[in-house]
Amino acid sequence: MERKIKRDKGMKEYEVKRLISKNTYCNLRKAQEWDSSTLQVNYYYSNSIILNKQNNITIRIRSIKNYMTLQIKEVIEDRNGLRICEEHEKRLFSIPSIIPQDVIRELSEAYSLGDVYLQGFMVTERMRRKVGEIEIALDRNFYNGQIDYEIELEGENYLSTKELLRIMGLESHEKNVQSKFSRFRTYMNI
Repeated sequence: MERKIKRDKGMKEYEVKRLISKNTYCNLRKAQEWDSSTLQVNYYYSNSIILNKQNNITIRIRSIKNYMTLQIKEVIEDRNGLRICEEHEKRLFSIPSIIPQDVIRELSEAYSLGDVYLQGFMVTERMRRKVGEIEIALDRNFYNGQIDYEIELEGENYLSTKELLRIMGLESHEKNVQSKFSRFRTYMNI
């Protein structure tokens, strides 16, 4: 069953991310009740056009339990740690080494990026919890011999998100966190 292809505007995502220590991660994992736990693999694609766009675009295939989704994510605005992103996605049935330009254009006519090439992958153990309209994701990420820990809050109300960060004691953690793809690129020397 194929998911509907998002066109033109795609869907908007409002997110706040914080890198956290292993100790904070373990404490949050134990102290909170989590709705679900998943293992996901992000396969990242890039080329020289994307690399020159200063990390505003991520092209990945996300695989969860053999369900693969091609996703294009573009940061439209970054407001002091609140990222507003536009996403386009569609279901795939394999992990190719090259994604042709015409497949990317199926998702949005706005992208003239050329063919993109598989750069590598990141494995994420993700715990999820919904608090009101905000989804919390607690991640442990593995890539190129590295492990990092991250909490991500997604929702449409920035003030509620900031309040939730304060209640969880995380408002002082690093605000301008690089995306997973940017951190992956740094350690892969891409």
